[in-house]
Amino acid sequence: MIQNGNEEKHELTPISSPNNHETYRGYLSFWLGQLISLLGSSIASFALVWWMTDITKSTFILGLASLLAFGPSVILTPFAGVLADRLNRKYIIGIVDFLQASATLTLIILFWLNFDPEIVLFCFLGLITLKGILQSFHVTAVMSLTPIMVPTGKLQQFNSWNYLGTALVNLAGPVIAAFLSTVIEIHLILYIDVITFLLSIIPLIRIKIPQLQRQILRNPTFKQEFKAGLAAIRNIQGLLALLLIASILNLLVTPLITLFPYYINVTHQGDITDFAFIMMFFQGGIMAGSIFMSLKKEFQRKTLIMYILIYLEFLGYGVVALTPKVPSIFLMMSLGMLVIGICNPIVNILFQTIIQQKVPLEMQGRVMSVILTVTGSISPLGMFLSGIVAELVDITFLFSVCFLIGVMGFTFALIVTDIRHLDQSYQKALGTVT
Repeated sequence: MIQNGNEEKHELTPISSPNNHETYRGYLSFWLGQLISLLGSSIASFALVWWMTDITKSTFILGLASLLAFGPSVILTPFAGVLADRLNRKYIIGIVDFLQASATLTLIILFWLNFDPEIVLFCFLGLITLKGILQSFHVTAVMSLTPIMVPTGKLQQFNSWNYLGTALVNLAGPVIAAFLSTVIEIHLILYIDVITFLLSIIPLIRIKIPQLQRQILRNPTFKQEFKAGLAAIRNIQGLLALLLIASILNLLVTPLITLFPYYINVTHQGDITDFAFIMMFFQGGIMAGSIFMSLKKEFQRKTLIMYILIYLEFLGYGVVALTPKVPSIFLMMSLGMLVIGICNPIVNILFQTIIQQKVPLEMQGRVMSVILTVTGSISPLGMFLSGIVAELVDITFLFSVCFLIGVMGFTFALIVTDIRHLDQSYQKALGTVT
């Protein structure tokens, strides 16, 4: 129990799960609709980014576009979490999807009217910013909706399907967009985004979301509600420590993600075929890990499995970092990326399932917003630092140091912090929070 100043002492009574077979079936149709919409957005986004690259030939514009797409979520996700718990998630998702489709339709009109490319580019950057804002609310609402409608025993399996489906969509979207860009004009490709939105709205309209009773502070402010979400995380022994440690580990992995193409091309003198060969192993690992989790029954010791796989993931990192330069053994590097690819979805799925199962349903939005804010703010920092450090030291040395710090740091955290007690804290997860 936490008390602050003159605030009254309140208990947040755990709400029994309203999910059942019927809500699960409805949610699956909603999820398939969202995957269809995501595919359309992926195709349209890739086509627009390629068009922007072609007309500007500017790395600055590409960097600016990435910042505009990602930046708003870091700032707005906390607000999105509070709203997701306060308002009807169905309306939030519907309004956000409608506004995104409307923005795409606006671009189509500009292309049809043959506006100057610079004007279209300016509007495109505005669209990216708008989508970044809207995605903050969309992602939080969808993620917090999952445990309300999916039975607890099926959460791990569903999260696995979701991870696999999203990976397939993100893989297929650019391929489809690249093919279509060679045969039709870009404004025709953009229609796919609008059409897929119309298809996804049908299951969204039909879905029935159980209403949760909430016990909240009298006249709650945003600060009070956000702190309640943070308190819910702190109430599960070891979860806050794991979240902070995971963010640091993500920071250490970011240089590999950011600099990997350069590492292949310049450090190891590889070509695009070598890069494609290695990425095939990595993507194959992601698919294998996702499929395994979709077939695997519930793990009894989720955190223990997760900790072991984090070590294996960093072992794969070490193999990539220590691959000899002359001659470059790309098969060795591929095996390292395969290990990373297999472990990554399993770790993420287990972590997400723990959150969904152990956090009170009525606080899912706020808790998810805290997690997304903490983890989301790490990526741009890691990307920024990677570019600076890579100018000062050899990339192989940078990767090796990140690997060693990751292994030693996680080992130290297991010994010193309370994350080792996370398994034992499951029964206390629905305690009292203010």
